[in-house]
Amino acid sequence: IAEYENPARDAALDSPRAYAVGQTHKHMPEITHVCGLSQPPIFLPLLADYPCGMLVSLPLPPGLLKGKRTLAELTALYRTHYEHQSLMRVLEPNPEPFVAANALAGSDVMEIFLTGTDDRIIACARFDNLGKGASGAAIQCMNLMMGLPAATGLATEP
Repeated sequence: IAEYENPARDAALDSPRAYAVGQTHKHMPEITHVCGLSQPPIFLPLLADYPCGMLVSLPLPPGLLKGKRTLAELTALYRTHYEHQSLMRVLEPNPEPFVAANALAGSDVMEIFLTGTDDRIIACARFDNLGKGASGAAIQCMNLMMGLPAATGLATEP
């Protein structure tokens, strides 16, 4: 954060930057374990000059899924799975020509959507990494443990 706030900062910080390019991100073992994957996914996080927001994408190459699934079929599966989750939104495939990672800044909602074609699918999640990704997630878990509605005290709009 200090690097980005420095007025004399390096010009390289003015554009998005990929990190963990060697596929060695610290969360790879966790992602692989929690998702029950037989091998780690391809994961390439990007940093950019905005304080809140994250866009996570996961390529779903042909053969990874059991059977052939279209964007519409997979979207319907997500909708069914998350239909009673007040802090989850499932968007239509390819929802925007340019997907802004910081569009949900200030919100505790997560959006899930697919991009690509029926043959080249990428699953995406967009959220505020400081809200839904951290403090908001803690409040949501506390609400659930106390028998309260999941969204109590949380922001459902940016």
